[in-house]
Amino acid sequence: EDFDVDHFVSDCRKRVQLEALRDDLELYYKLKTAMVELINKDYAGFVNLSTNLINVPCSGLVGWEDPEESGGEGGGRGNRDGEYV
Repeated sequence: EDFDVDHFVSDCRKRVQLEALRDDLELYYKLKTAMVELINKDYAGFVNLSTNLINVPCSGLVGWEDPEESGGEGGGRGNRDGEYV
C-alpha cells in the first residue's frame, strides 16, 4: 500500500488543527532520528538486546503481560502519552 500524503493530511485535518499535526509530525521525526542515532551508536548492543531478553518473562517488562498468564498473545500497546493500554 502506498502512502498518500495529501489523503493523510486531508483526513487528519478533519480531526485536528494543522498546527497540531505539524507539531506531532515534527516530534515524530525528532524521535525517529534520535532512535536511529542511538541504534547506530551501539549497533552491536541493539542487535544483542533481543538475545538478552529471551529469558525475561513478559511480566518482568513494565506494561506488558505474560501471554501464558493472560490467555492471549500478550504485549501492551502504548498510547500517545506513553501509557500502556
